[in-house]
Amino acid sequence: MQTYWLHTNKASKQLIVFFAGFASHYSHYSHLHTNMNVLLCYDYRDFYFDIEILKEYDEVWLVAYSMGVSIATRLLQNVTFTRKIAFSGTNIGIDKTFGIHPTLFRHTIKHFNINDFKHAIFGENIIYTKDFYFAEQTILQEELQSLYDFCVTTPNFVFAWDRIYIAEKDSLFLPQVCFQAFENTNQAIYELSTWHYPFFAFHTWEEICTIS
Repeated sequence: MQTYWLHTNKASKQLIVFFAGFASHYSHYSHLHTNMNVLLCYDYRDFYFDIEILKEYDEVWLVAYSMGVSIATRLLQNVTFTRKIAFSGTNIGIDKTFGIHPTLFRHTIKHFNINDFKHAIFGENIIYTKDFYFAEQTILQEELQSLYDFCVTTPNFVFAWDRIYIAEKDSLFLPQVCFQAFENTNQAIYELSTWHYPFFAFHTWEEICTIS
């Protein structure tokens, strides 16, 4: 995966590590402000992440979105976080019951269309995404295949989130699927009246992490 520092503040010993979703790019999150450090993880054509980075900070928040939820679940099992927040995803990621159905995911790999994808994740908010960058189709299809291979071959572990956000208008990780995936876990679940991409509902990373 690639990493990118969305925000750096040498005076702060607080870090938000953000595992974004498929097809993400740092331009998708430029409207979110903060006084903390924010490290973006994206482009899941490989799954190497240097955990040593986290040891440089006194407090570390984990935020994960979409397929980033299932990636963080598998890679960060042994890391202690100040708080863990999940958006629009499930721990398993690709699954007949608790994620995106494998058949649908394979179909998406083969027939991926970037315009259909944008409309699915942004809905009417697509008007605000004119400056969002997306990689070429072949690269995105490679990322989809990589995500599929990783999720269906890598064991899924129990991973407790402090706060889970489910998007009411989500057509990728369906709300009923997300509720079913997290039911009976005693984790705090909240609904947002948004499409799959929920971040237009926030202005700062502190809001996202519920930091007062």
